[in-house]
Amino acid sequence: MIKPSTETIVEVTGLKNFLGGRWVHEGLNFNLRRGEIIAIIGGSGSGKTTLLRAILMLLKPAAGSIKVFDIDVTHCNAAQALSVQKRWGVLFQNGALFSSLTLLENVAYPLKEYALLPAAVQAEVAALKIVLVGLEPDAGNKYPAELSGGMQKRGALARAIALDPELLFLDEPTTGLDPNAAGDLDRLILKLRESLGLSIIMVSHDVDSLWVVPDRVIFLGEGTVLADGPMVDVVNSDHPLIQEFFSGPRGRKGGH
Repeated sequence: MIKPSTETIVEVTGLKNFLGGRWVHEGLNFNLRRGEIIAIIGGSGSGKTTLLRAILMLLKPAAGSIKVFDIDVTHCNAAQALSVQKRWGVLFQNGALFSSLTLLENVAYPLKEYALLPAAVQAEVAALKIVLVGLEPDAGNKYPAELSGGMQKRGALARAIALDPELLFLDEPTTGLDPNAAGDLDRLILKLRESLGLSIIMVSHDVDSLWVVPDRVIFLGEGTVLADGPMVDVVNSDHPLIQEFFSGPRGRKGGH
């Protein structure tokens, strides 16, 4: 097991976001240390996706700072932004694979965009990543529509790690998967963290995953961070919103 270092690679300070006529965030503060996995959770409307979009530079916050690799991505130039983006990978909730490309072409796409490598080497690296996420080599010749939901997620994960990122973002990685496939993906995420030395921020509402994957769970609510710690501590919080979140059948499922 990799022990997270004391080096902070993502630091969110005083983050505020105003959307749809209301303050979604009113001063969020948290960090991610190198080698660590954190999960962002919270009820509907708590701003989990908004937070992820802000970190990924897809949304301009109203106030606050987001430092990634010591660069404030809320106030950086294009060259700095690109230097940070090359060091992270993203698994979007729906996989977001290009339907008109084979899986191999999908995984090779970031290499084609950012890496100065011959086409043959791009294909070789992409094939390696496909095997690394537990897929058979011939899966690379198939189109996304020919893959099961679990295979699509793994393929999208292969694309997310194509450039050997240091930082990985996972948006609802187990959504749409049956319990067995979700459990397999959880184990794969932990294995990739170990083998590639990844630091990971995941957004999830899958309680079973939350007990297994993250080192820390960050619960968003009321525009701020209501809890930040191991899953067992967050579940046992006495805050009414957190108690309500975990009190339903889905919340109790997997309660250890």
